[in-house]
Amino acid sequence: MLITPDRRAEYLYAEPGLPLNVDSGQPRPDHTRPLPLAATVVFFTDGLVENPDHPIDQSLNELAELATTHAALPLQDFVRALADHHSSDGHDDMAILALRTPS
Repeated sequence: MLITPDRRAEYLYAEPGLPLNVDSGQPRPDHTRPLPLAATVVFFTDGLVENPDHPIDQSLNELAELATTHAALPLQDFVRALADHHSSDGHDDMAILALRTPS
């Protein structure tokens, strides 16, 4: 997910390829995307959004709203806010990696 400096969230969809280490002889897709200054990029596993009681689109929309609400926080606090207030059912492991481009 990309969060722009004006607090808009956009999911970056791309062909993911095979999961890591399934067949290391197969080529991995490579993607590039220019990032604006002061943007935040969030990588996360499905454990952050999956909930059998909600459609995945609803959970992704809730995550985008949560992320834009807390986008101004320092990066460590931002990631903690996502981990503490996510909409998943909590039955799957989750990982969150966030980076912020310099302003």
